[in-house]
Amino acid sequence: MEKVAVIGLGRFGIGVVQELMQIGYDVLAIDKKELMVNEVVDSVTHALILDSTNKDALIQAGLKTFQTAVVGIGENVEASILTTLMLKEIGVEKVISRAITNYHGIILDKIGADKIVYPENEIGIKVARAIANPDLIDFIEFGDRLSIAEMQVSDNMAGKSLSELQLRNKFNVNVIAIKRGAQTNGTPGPDDVFERGDTFLVSGTPKNISQLKNA
Repeated sequence: MEKVAVIGLGRFGIGVVQELMQIGYDVLAIDKKELMVNEVVDSVTHALILDSTNKDALIQAGLKTFQTAVVGIGENVEASILTTLMLKEIGVEKVISRAITNYHGIILDKIGADKIVYPENEIGIKVARAIANPDLIDFIEFGDRLSIAEMQVSDNMAGKSLSELQLRNKFNVNVIAIKRGAQTNGTPGPDDVFERGDTFLVSGTPKNISQLKNA
């Protein structure tokens, strides 16, 4: 399972941490304040008290081995910018940074942030879903056990029928509709074939839906 670092454990950061842990990710939670780290230490894979604007500290903590990092620092704009810059400089492939103003977002974009979000907690949850599956378009949750997601057909799925993909057997999810342009098939059968550009609605648990990226 991919490792994800979440830096800054305010409301937004904790929302991302909680959702990633529920999905099943290996999460490293980081904050410079001991109190904030203590809030999550028992519910994450790893937790560190760390000044994320210090490049050497990030390297020593192993951040160079992480493919994805989420910078949830909000009020301290300078720390947010420096942390994003340090993460990109040490080679983190995908850095998702929180911005609190449009100007803050413009700066983050210029220094290399791969995705910029303007949160509160709801956006934190959506970031976690996006990390879990890049083909996810939208997501609605009905309690703990049932969710419906709209997803883009991936390159691996294109040209294959539902029977060939075996999504129900492999991932315990159900395809409930396929949309192609202006046309929607609300009763897809095993012989229906996904085409590039199609989107589809799928139902299942959040964890099972997140695993569709491996289909």
